[in-house]
Amino acid sequence: MQKFSHRRKTLAKNQKRHAELDTVISKLFDQNAAGKIPDARFEILLAGYETEQTELAESIITLQAEIDNYDADSESAEKFVQLAKKYKKKTASRNWNSS
Repeated sequence: MQKFSHRRKTLAKNQKRHAELDTVISKLFDQNAAGKIPDARFEILLAGYETEQTELAESIITLQAEIDNYDADSESAEKFVQLAKKYKKKTASRNWNSS
C-alpha cells in the first residue's frame, strides 16, 4: 500500500511538472520571437523541454494505469471480504438455529 502512496505522489509531481513545462515552453517561444534568445539556443532548450515533457507524459500514463489497476483490485478485494462476512453471518445464524 505504501508503494502506491508513493506512486500517487510521483504521479501528482509529474503532472505538475508536465503542466509547468507548457508554460516554460510558451515563454521560451515568446523570448525567441522577441529576439532575446538566439535561435540555436532556443532549439537546444526546446528539444530538452520537449524530451522531458514526452518522458513525463509516458510516466503519467504508466503510473495512472498502475494506480487504476490497484484501485480496481482493492475494490474487488473489499467486495469479496464483505461478501465473505455476509456469508459467514448467514452460516453462523443457520448453524445456531439448527442446534
